[in-house]
Amino acid sequence: MGDTLMAMCLFNSLDSSVNIVTGPESWYITWKQILNIGDRVTVTTTNNHELWLNPPHPSYLESMKPFSRYDQFDHVQLFGQSFAVGRSGKKSVGIFINNGDNVKNDEFFNRLDSVKRDEYPYYKFHGRDVYRHIIDLVQSAGYDPLIIDNKDISTEHKVFMLNELCDFVIGYEGGMCHVAHALKIPAIILPLRVGSGPYYHTDFLHLDRRTYFIRNIKELYAWSPDQLLTIVEQLRAEKGNNQWLTTTDPTAFVNHFRAGSGPEFNLRLDWVLENMTNPTMGGY
Repeated sequence: MGDTLMAMCLFNSLDSSVNIVTGPESWYITWKQILNIGDRVTVTTTNNHELWLNPPHPSYLESMKPFSRYDQFDHVQLFGQSFAVGRSGKKSVGIFINNGDNVKNDEFFNRLDSVKRDEYPYYKFHGRDVYRHIIDLVQSAGYDPLIIDNKDISTEHKVFMLNELCDFVIGYEGGMCHVAHALKIPAIILPLRVGSGPYYHTDFLHLDRRTYFIRNIKELYAWSPDQLLTIVEQLRAEKGNNQWLTTTDPTAFVNHFRAGSGPEFNLRLDWVLENMTNPTMGGY
């Protein structure tokens, strides 16, 4: 979900148009419809395709979005209607506990304690006590908690729930946070259980000024309801704490990732830079 949304934001911000060749059940089709993206990005469907194939360009992953903004869209198309994005004053908070592959039962939470700290995707998730605290905190701040993880809920319904009901979101690093960015909804992202490292990997994946990254889970436990509300208001003013967005100059980013990447990554990066006028970090 998240990687294709990021790719669509990238393609929609390039100087040249892009044709995506993909399967008939592709996320690209979903995002083109929901975000009402015009002819700058076209989609060709086929049952014989390579994932993320974008002829005549090399394939793309989420790492290719560093120079594009999420919030390019003022409305979303849902159920045949147009809905404005970015409204405040809603009475729920979206909470993301896991990616929907696991029922949130004792078996799931006990497994978090037994798996390796760096096992994907479990290094993103936190224990039951963390989410109980989040639910208590948002209720104390005057909101109803709304857990949005189940994979049986359609993308269209999830976007509707976020856009129409959620004043902000809080949860693990994952696809639903990317959706919140595109809807101009403030997001609070929990730290990875293995830490973010010196180059702020989670920040890199979520180049958005309406996002607050909790660096240590102990920080969450220290917040009062008023402190939570203050952070959310700061995020509405685009005063998040993304470490890659302390400057709009992409030079340090480009140099860092070129040095640590192979020729395939650099080929993709070169194509993006060649097809984007005056690239800046996060598109800001």
